[in-house]
Amino acid sequence: MSAENRTADEVRAEIAETRAELQETAAALAAKTDVKAQIKQVATAKKTQVQNAAADVKQAAAEKAAEVKDKAADVKQAAADKTAQVKEAAAGKTAAAKGAAVQKAAEIRDAATARTAEANRAAADSGTRTAEANRAAAAAGTTHRATVAGVQQTTTETASRVAESAAEAADRAKHQFTDGDPATVARRPLPFAVLAAAAMGIAAIAATILRRRR
Repeated sequence: MSAENRTADEVRAEIAETRAELQETAAALAAKTDVKAQIKQVATAKKTQVQNAAADVKQAAAEKAAEVKDKAADVKQAAADKTAQVKEAAAGKTAAAKGAAVQKAAEIRDAATARTAEANRAAADSGTRTAEANRAAAAAGTTHRATVAGVQQTTTETASRVAESAAEAADRAKHQFTDGDPATVARRPLPFAVLAAAAMGIAAIAATILRRRR
């Protein structure tokens, strides 16, 4: 755009811009020549940089502390969970062991009860057999006593008959050996009845002795 075509406002704006640029250039030149100002500016910049670095370090430390705290909380929670799991497992094992012990005790008690009942039945059977044996022995004893009594009665009767026969034979022998003269009596043989009576007496006595030994 040519200078003839510009308006007054545009000219004034251009002048103001040029003035501002000149002021900035003058300020920069003045700052470069002002050593104190430069040192103060550098110090301020360094201070700001250090403050920012300290803030960053503080922020990083805070974040690290929060992270460590979170990790510690996680470890603590994991330890608590593990402890709860161990307790639960131990409780389960204890309950299982207790249940097994109760079941084993019940089995032992049932077995002992069964054995006791079996022993009682065996004792009852033994008592029954003993009673039967006693009754049999009593019956046998009665039979034996009856047999002995019968044998004794028979022996007594036999002995009585033998004694009677012996008496009769002795009487006949007396008459045989007393009637007549001595020569005739000496020639007479021993009567058979006497011999038979003596043999019967001996046999009866032997039978009695044998029965008593039995």
